[in-house]
Amino acid sequence: MNKLLLLLTSGFIVTASASEITGSQNCITHGGVIESMAATYKTESFVFFAPEANVCKLNNSIVGVDTLSTKATIAATYLSKLNKKSMSEISAAMAKLPNYSPGANQSSYLCQLLNGQENTYKDAIGEANVCYFSDLSSIDSWTLLYTANNEESQIKQIIQSKILTKQLPYIK
Repeated sequence: MNKLLLLLTSGFIVTASASEITGSQNCITHGGVIESMAATYKTESFVFFAPEANVCKLNNSIVGVDTLSTKATIAATYLSKLNKKSMSEISAAMAKLPNYSPGANQSSYLCQLLNGQENTYKDAIGEANVCYFSDLSSIDSWTLLYTANNEESQIKQIIQSKILTKQLPYIK
């Protein structure tokens, strides 16, 4: 029988079975801080507004709490599977986007190509563009870009999620 774990930190209570690690636990274990932010997901035909979403601020990265859990998510799958080879294919696709401008924010184009919706997150330190996916998993766009290009990324190393089996753009 699994024991129930209880963690109280920064005003958040997190419960999980001993065999399952929550995103909040994973965040805090690796020195991150849990914060709450407003979330939206929008496409041409669909808009979803969530009142708040918990994110993990870890070093210079913002990662959705679900992305750090054992739950299979789109963001965690991209963090685990995107690599330099897929990024060369993505770079070629970026140049073909109608709104592409060399020297513009490459991380925003990456979010767009992966069918994400970018939203701005602001706090006392500054602002970051967070890429939300249709399952509402999220990661800041620059972390996604840097992680895809860096096999030794700290974020990639702490992903606990199973990989989604459904077909996602640029993942083979």
